[in-house]
Amino acid sequence: MKVREISEIISADKISKHKGIFTFRNGFFYTMGGSSTKFREKIEKRLIENDIRFETLEDGEHWVAFNGGAPIEKQSHWYVKVRIY
Repeated sequence: MKVREISEIISADKISKHKGIFTFRNGFFYTMGGSSTKFREKIEKRLIENDIRFETLEDGEHWVAFNGGAPIEKQSHWYVKVRIY
């Protein structure tokens, strides 16, 4: 599956793929009740709804002081790493 195909199913600020592992990232300034767990559950729900076999490898939160204009990877964000079969 390609990033373009998965981005039609799952909404995230950034989706990347490296060696068969998809990484989904959603940036935040204020968490507003969000968490990496909630983000992971959203990703997993969309994959299940679309009958896509997957394995969640990791999820977490990357927090840094505000860094306007930086790419999402260098800003505060939640991430989920998934292997899709």
